[in-house]
Amino acid sequence: MLRVERSAGYIVFRIIDDKPEYLFLIREDDTLDYPKGHIEKGENELDAANRELKEEAGIEVKRVAGFRYVYNYIFRDKYSGSNDLVKKYVTIFLGFLGDPNAKITISYEHKGYVWLSYDEAIDKIFKDEIGLLSSANSYILKFIEKLKIDQQYLKLKDELNLKGNFVAGEGSLNADLMLIGESPGEEENKQLRPFVGRSGKLLDKILKDLSLDRESIFITSIFPIYINGEKPSKDQIERSKPLLWKIIDIIKPKIVVLMGEYASSLIDEGAVTANHGRLIEKNGYKFMITVHPAAALRSNEYKEILEGDLRKATEQLNIKK
Repeated sequence: MLRVERSAGYIVFRIIDDKPEYLFLIREDDTLDYPKGHIEKGENELDAANRELKEEAGIEVKRVAGFRYVYNYIFRDKYSGSNDLVKKYVTIFLGFLGDPNAKITISYEHKGYVWLSYDEAIDKIFKDEIGLLSSANSYILKFIEKLKIDQQYLKLKDELNLKGNFVAGEGSLNADLMLIGESPGEEENKQLRPFVGRSGKLLDKILKDLSLDRESIFITSIFPIYINGEKPSKDQIERSKPLLWKIIDIIKPKIVVLMGEYASSLIDEGAVTANHGRLIEKNGYKFMITVHPAAALRSNEYKEILEGDLRKATEQLNIKK
């Protein structure tokens, strides 16, 4: 009899001198383990991963969006007395430990813990876990580069003497589709997330209709600093552009959708309504111009344009796959 079980957990990392180190728990037989465990009744994968992390390491982490790795293996259950074959599906998230000196408190299931670099860990883990750690490491290196650019945005905010918050882009750092808007509004300034106001709710609905979600794409603004409800100036946009290009270079999306007049100034292709919906190549990337979701809230015509253009972009991605 083949029984199916599901587990979830984290690869936990900290950053030391701009390089990641990974937390491993040490089993009694000296093999290495990630904080993970069985998904209990009523739990989803993330709930289980957070609970297991707290139980097995005594810490909480910031989950890194856009990374979810699933693998499976088969073993024979010799401990319950059933001797059944078990196929276990394991879902792993990435967890960033912001305090590199945080206290780790292990449970009775392990005898210790160790922090290892990628090169140190790759020689010590089981062979069937190498793909997992390799994927995680590649993603984390992108995460670290983005953190550096976020710091440059904060420096720009200070240089421009702006009091509003910097609202970092969010989503998958491996996204095929990237959306760029104008600048944060009042609600974005409060929540520190892009597109969470009325126009963001409309955008979420359109994305859902296209079978997309925020964790599968990347969303940001051409000027991601709140300026008290005002439109970004030409100077502000020009000073922000080099940082946005760096973000694009990290993610390497297949299509970048520029939403609205201000975002479309990144590639200077003229009026939005005259140029929307077509692919434009620049600097090795493919762009598509469309209207801003805020404009789509005010006009059914613009709403249809936004929906149609995002559908075209999605279809182009499906063709490429």
